[in-house]
Amino acid sequence: MFIRRVAFSYNLLTNTLRTLDRYTSDAEYETLHLFLLGCEFTKGNSKQEIMEKIKQEDNFKKRLEKDQTKSAYEATLALIEQDIEELNKKKSGLNININFENDLDKLNNLKYKINKLSSEISKLNIRKELILEAKKDLEAGNSNIDIQQLKQIYEQATDNIGKLQKSFEDLVKYHNQMLSEKVKFITNELPQLDSKIIEKNNYLKSLLKEEIELTSIISKSDTYEELEKLISELNEKYRLKGEYENTVEQLKEVDNNLKTYNEYLKSIDEELFSDEFESTVKLQRDKFNRHFKYVSELLYNEQYALNYDIVKNKKGQQLYKFSLFVPFGPNIASGKKQGEISSFDIAYTFFADEENMPCMHFLLNDKKELMHDNQLIKIADLVNKSNIQFIASILRDKLPDELNKQEYFILELSEDNKLFKIENG
Repeated sequence: MFIRRVAFSYNLLTNTLRTLDRYTSDAEYETLHLFLLGCEFTKGNSKQEIMEKIKQEDNFKKRLEKDQTKSAYEATLALIEQDIEELNKKKSGLNININFENDLDKLNNLKYKINKLSSEISKLNIRKELILEAKKDLEAGNSNIDIQQLKQIYEQATDNIGKLQKSFEDLVKYHNQMLSEKVKFITNELPQLDSKIIEKNNYLKSLLKEEIELTSIISKSDTYEELEKLISELNEKYRLKGEYENTVEQLKEVDNNLKTYNEYLKSIDEELFSDEFESTVKLQRDKFNRHFKYVSELLYNEQYALNYDIVKNKKGQQLYKFSLFVPFGPNIASGKKQGEISSFDIAYTFFADEENMPCMHFLLNDKKELMHDNQLIKIADLVNKSNIQFIASILRDKLPDELNKQEYFILELSEDNKLFKIENG
């Protein structure tokens, strides 16, 4: 089913191919355009989900490496361990009682555990925030189209062309299920994360309590100024060691996740960008272009064409990216841009019928006053012969005489006859 050109945004009215909201990714457009051409690829949703996971892991890695790279963290960690070894040698040379030294060792080990655990909890919270941000972005990307208004359009279509295969409620339900499944996929890790955070926080509380008790015991012992200085330095080194070790472990986990996701993405791309599948894409493109050429030549005596390129995004991931062009002419002006849109929509209806793909035979349009009278007349003649309903909002004084007839009007509005009749007072 294919519905286009409802005047909810400027982008929808001026872009022939990229008609969704600004949050829509190239991967989502790739899946959409392949679907519209009838190129069956069952792993389109899986590819989008994997690319979203890769994006999350990349963002997490950027946060972890905000100050240093993994290699720099590992080099710094090695220096910290050397410092700890030297400080322990100095401490072992001091003349202190055995119990005091054992208590200090316990405290140092305890502080190391506390700092490492605190760092782990912090990283888990960051991962949780990234998942919630991804969920928020997905929900923010959902179009804010008025459901009631779309339902009225659907009912008008039913009145004009008869009962459709799917009810409006089925379509809304399907849309909501798709959105729900995406959110569910992205957030399926949250319960496990929350459980880990609670578990580690409880363990941290017990360690902090033990630290207070041990610190109290040590503070009552007789110490030397040099020993206190060494203890302070060791505490700081163990704190840094725990923090850096946890960061390195997190980065290793992210790298492993990225390796797994990229390998899966590679296996999907091997099918998607195989010679066999690309041959199907070319065949469907050429089938569509036969109709596109016919309609555009009829309207403008020019040939418009659909093409694709296999491109790589900023992360080096391959994508089919579709575009339109004029093989033997200049760039398209604003008036002709509307003609390009209309030509594409009408051509797609012909193509979908030829391929036995479900497609509504009505087109909703706006900004058609930018088109020349001759093109409007040709469009009217073509759609009437082709069993297509072409609906456009246009100023009456912009209509050519041949179309300025009551029989073509569905709804007329003016200063005295407004759509929303709101009375003051």
